[in-house]
Amino acid sequence: MNQLLPSAVVNLETEQALIGACLINSDVLDVIDGVVNAEDFSEPVHVQIFDAFIRARAEGRRIDVGLVKAVLGDDAKVKLFEGMTTGQYIALLASETTTVLNAPDYARIVAESANYRRLIAAANHLRERAGQGFIAGAPEEIANTFISDLDAIASSGPKRSTRSMAGDAARLARETAEERHLHGVEIGLSWGLADLDKVTKLYPGDLTILAARPSMGKTTVGLSTCLHAAKHGDGVLFFSLEMGAMSVGQRAMADLCFDGWRAPISYADIRDGNLPEEGVDRLIEAEVKLRDYPLLIDDQAGLTVSQIVARAKSGRKTLEKRGAKLGLICIDHLGLIAASDRYAGSRHLELGAMTTALRQMAKDMQVPVLLLCQLSRGVESRDNKRPMLSDLRESGRIEEDADTVILLYREAYYLERAKETDPDKDMARMERLQFVRNMLEINVAKQRQGATRTVEVFASMPHNAVRNVARAM
Repeated sequence: MNQLLPSAVVNLETEQALIGACLINSDVLDVIDGVVNAEDFSEPVHVQIFDAFIRARAEGRRIDVGLVKAVLGDDAKVKLFEGMTTGQYIALLASETTTVLNAPDYARIVAESANYRRLIAAANHLRERAGQGFIAGAPEEIANTFISDLDAIASSGPKRSTRSMAGDAARLARETAEERHLHGVEIGLSWGLADLDKVTKLYPGDLTILAARPSMGKTTVGLSTCLHAAKHGDGVLFFSLEMGAMSVGQRAMADLCFDGWRAPISYADIRDGNLPEEGVDRLIEAEVKLRDYPLLIDDQAGLTVSQIVARAKSGRKTLEKRGAKLGLICIDHLGLIAASDRYAGSRHLELGAMTTALRQMAKDMQVPVLLLCQLSRGVESRDNKRPMLSDLRESGRIEEDADTVILLYREAYYLERAKETDPDKDMARMERLQFVRNMLEINVAKQRQGATRTVEVFASMPHNAVRNVARAM
């Protein structure tokens, strides 16, 4: 035990009472499952004993005095706490035990005390590294490490109960359905695309993966969805890990200038200042609209998942100050999220850890998270280049973690690059290209609680515009 730690964060008596309760009645381990871990105990002896209890339970072995002696050694070899032998200490644990009823409260005290100690350790580490100056690295690198440590502590807090009787779950489902039926409550955030909304929406607490090869329209669909949500008053946080804020602004203005009755302006032309007649006035008009949108852009490159989570919580407060409730988080894109040191060199494990953390963020914040994802080159090696769910499996647990997976495909992209030597075939290619030039296939390939289907929408890539087919064609 570290004698330098404040006594307020070391609760030996509580630890002893909890371990004693497990020793007397192994059912206590089931009651405190998920509340406390072996590493939460401050005394190394307690860490050993509790870890042995957990492993014994998992293997179906007895939890008794013999197990504790096997872990710590016999009376003659091990001295504990002011000269106590193993046998004497086991007797102390048995006499200081708490009840099964009080065990969860004791477990929470042990876990919270551990987090206080972790806070102290993180603060000491920060002070030590910062005190080294330039030798320790750039200030932002030190700060990022500290943020990661704090996020790990913040996310380790007590979780709500995940157990309920089937009848209670059914009652909640029935009452919710009845409420929505009677009052027409709309659930889920709209994509702004009627045909897609009929298949799926962006639901609070869900992680939606929007995946495709480059140039298929991931950012176009993602940003268009964000603009639609913000237009209707939902607070939106857009993490742009690839483009700067000005580039996002150019795309957003191009989208708003695509109104169907005036000549569109591409975001490349906005970038280059190549504007048509009255082009400046139209950009001012788009800018005025965007100023009223509760759309917050975070364009910091190289963020880790922990930093994204921390910034999402901070962004929510920023939007609330503007009177907008956070309704959507969009991240562009998964491949650009910086890896932590934990899975260095194992990319599939890194990506799996990222999607798991982002799904947890969606659940904790009760906000839909739209995560853009770039598919591997394996798609290009097939004759039929429409992406499939199996194209995600190279990237760890992406498919497993996602509540919904949406795959994008533009046939026009490949037709533009497929020159035919036979004139007749090339003519057929050009005719087909003309027909599908602005067609985007959106394949809802996975949905935990809904149908899977492919819908077609109008999309103009140069103008970052995605629209309902009926209105745009």
